[in-house]
Amino acid sequence: MQTILPCKPILDILKPCYNKCSGFKKACKKMRWDPSKGYLPQGVCGAVGKVSEVKLVLIVAEPGNPYINQSYYSKTPRDLMKNVLSDNYYSFKNGEDIFHRNIRCILDLCWPEITFEEKLRKTLITESVLCSAETECANISASIERFCCENYLLKELDLFPKAVIATLGTKATNRLIRYRPSSSFMSAYSVSPPGCNKKKIALESWKKIANEVCNKQGQTHN
Repeated sequence: MQTILPCKPILDILKPCYNKCSGFKKACKKMRWDPSKGYLPQGVCGAVGKVSEVKLVLIVAEPGNPYINQSYYSKTPRDLMKNVLSDNYYSFKNGEDIFHRNIRCILDLCWPEITFEEKLRKTLITESVLCSAETECANISASIERFCCENYLLKELDLFPKAVIATLGTKATNRLIRYRPSSSFMSAYSVSPPGCNKKKIALESWKKIANEVCNKQGQTHN
């Protein structure tokens, strides 16, 4: 099976967090890190071609709990990163759960006539906080948010100054406002419950993302 990983500039930014990043020594002590139980930085996918090809960055909150029996035993941080990002790719490709299927919906709205792999050349999907909270959906402290945004998210965004930036859900929106207040971005409904349960309103907010992407590319979007 073919595995498609993000481009080298993204991998370079992410690599430290697969060596149990320095945040766990201070700010992030309460976050989850347990490769044997699947607790690792999750959710990043896309930007599989050149940096210049990325037209859309989708930012979500933070990963939830891993799947049952999800575990990693890689010998090196680089192998660990490749294995996790490979799993992310297949989860999005296969529509593993409602989160992945709703992301696929947004990509289909933006580019209905190209393959999933081609859509991933045009899109980066990332998390505003990369690790799972102590308990799923728990509040995350400002110090953790700041550390993760400044060391990972904002560095990713710096690679794509011309892309449409869209936050999905209140957490991601508030974090970007706090740590990059000068950013020009769109906010839309979450792709996970409870936000996505408001199906009609959520879908309309995702269509606005697609319209902005198409407008920037000089395309017509129905």
